[in-house]
Amino acid sequence: MRSSGVLLGIVLVAAVAGAEDAPPAPDHWTYNGAISAGYRFTDVSGSEERYRSDVDLRQGPRLFLVQVDGTSPDPDHTPLDRFHLEVDTPNDEPASYFQLTAADKKRWDFRADFSRTRWVYELPQLWEDPVPGDRATADLHEWNFIRTQGHADLTVHLADDLPTIRAGYRLYERDGSSQSTVFAPEAGGNTFRLNEPVYSVANVGVLGTDFKWLQTDWSLTQEYRVIDRSFDATRPIYTSGLGLDPSSGVVLDGYDRHRGDHLINPVTTVRFRRGFGEDLDVTGAYLYSHAELSDGLANRTRTVTSGTPAATDVNAYTGTASGKMDTQVADLGTSYRVGRGVTLHATYRFNERSQDTNLNADTASGPLLLDTGYHVRWNSLTGDIQVEPGAGVTLRAGVRYAHRDVNLAVANEKQGTDYIGAIADARWRPRREVDLFVRYENVQIDDPLRTPGDPLSSPAIPSREIALTSTNRGTTGFRLTPKPWVAMQYQFIVDDRQNDTFAAQGQSIGNSIGLTLTPLEALSFFAGYTRRDVKNHADITPAPLYDRTLSVQDGSEDAVTSSMRYEFPVFGQRFATGWDFSWVLADDRLDPRLETTGGTHTPYHLDRIDGGAFLTYLHPWIEPSVEVRRIEYSEKAMSANDFQATIITLRLTKHFDY
Repeated sequence: MRSSGVLLGIVLVAAVAGAEDAPPAPDHWTYNGAISAGYRFTDVSGSEERYRSDVDLRQGPRLFLVQVDGTSPDPDHTPLDRFHLEVDTPNDEPASYFQLTAADKKRWDFRADFSRTRWVYELPQLWEDPVPGDRATADLHEWNFIRTQGHADLTVHLADDLPTIRAGYRLYERDGSSQSTVFAPEAGGNTFRLNEPVYSVANVGVLGTDFKWLQTDWSLTQEYRVIDRSFDATRPIYTSGLGLDPSSGVVLDGYDRHRGDHLINPVTTVRFRRGFGEDLDVTGAYLYSHAELSDGLANRTRTVTSGTPAATDVNAYTGTASGKMDTQVADLGTSYRVGRGVTLHATYRFNERSQDTNLNADTASGPLLLDTGYHVRWNSLTGDIQVEPGAGVTLRAGVRYAHRDVNLAVANEKQGTDYIGAIADARWRPRREVDLFVRYENVQIDDPLRTPGDPLSSPAIPSREIALTSTNRGTTGFRLTPKPWVAMQYQFIVDDRQNDTFAAQGQSIGNSIGLTLTPLEALSFFAGYTRRDVKNHADITPAPLYDRTLSVQDGSEDAVTSSMRYEFPVFGQRFATGWDFSWVLADDRLDPRLETTGGTHTPYHLDRIDGGAFLTYLHPWIEPSVEVRRIEYSEKAMSANDFQATIITLRLTKHFDY
């Protein structure tokens, strides 16, 4: 990884700097670690595209793990006391991880964690049948890119009575390719596929300090973020320019779009905590963020309509855009112990955000100037009381209130919205082996934002509310541990959300149960089952007639999981075995059917089984292992996405200690 050399350099510099004043260090460090490598075999039948989107484990030789730990035998006389380096599944695996930690127990601590994940999305079948004017049934939008993200942090303790210094770095990057579409309206219109490279990177520097002043704990952090993104698109060079409907007579002769964003965003955060005796505790925080965006864009489209003579249309525009956004968040909280077993909690939050943007573009129709923005302010207050009357009982109840003011520049709309809610929960532990709980939450929204609509269009588009203004959620469950080696937990969740103005109601009921067994020190077992039933309905106004229509989602989701680990002897030799299993079954029905092909509803049925087992010979010198995994993926309504995969991995692991 690109950052690993820099991170190792930081650790070495810190170690050398500390060594200048340190006494001679012992030369007998202890080291231990492991390296694991092998070969993976894959056999995939059915949709290889869906396999890459869902699993993406590839065949070939693999390096699975490199791990090294070092420990000083005399930390008081060494500038570097310990370090840990770990690299998991590097190269072209779906996910790779890098971790480096190092520390001197008295003066400094360093930690770096980075991950690299690849995401592939290529769905062979999105529609059951081709839509008129579109010969494809696959999802026309595809992605294949690498995510790299992570952080590196160095903490320096100057002395017990001096501030602690923190310095860090954050990285968030996406790099790869994608495909999208563009619609050309000439001669009845046609849709064309485009290549769209994916690139965005955010580099974040962090500097902070922690100290105590006026009997208060303080934390100050300054971040500086620089974000660059590109949104380019071109016509694929390997196509003839024909669209999804070759009979339309419209050919995309050329397409070239260039757009890049550059964002600068400093963020300042201040936190404090002050205790007043043993009964009163006060906390607070303030965040200020200022972001400035600059954007350059250029677009050129050339379409050719068949005929004699052929008609050519060129559409081009260039321009710039800029924007500013300011955010302020202030928190204040307190906890006060009124008496034995009674505590009051209260929090207040102020959250304000304002944004102003403008666009200046030259188009084929002339110059385009646009200024827009918004201003949102939140004030929220939460208060609750916690009572512990004894006998293992804990009770908590409270209220929440929030008010939001919104000012939208384009719609010239100002609106205030109130949020009122209540919370209550109870926990009872009559015995050490029994833990019962119940929780309830309620939120009511008054005067939510409405979509503006367009009464002058033909047909008229109605204005309407779109938020679910009443929410009720209840949770209950238990955890039982009748024996030290047995644990069972159960949870039941009911969620109901409504808005009568457009006949909207969303209901979901969830049940989850799990069993954990550890009858032997070398044997552990887990099994779990989760079911979720969903029923949502609301009035919608689909184009082009915008008639009020009832939309319904009705279905269920079931998931079964199980895992086992066991170490056992055979003829004086140690072995380890285990399994991991999951089965997911989803059955949903969507009404009405919005596709133009026949049928009254759109079904979605997913049946996915994923199970694997392993056997490892725990030999003192080297550990051979074999893993077998089977995946069966099925979508009943769209069988082009189905696949079956068998994955066999042969692995050798070497542990070392010296």
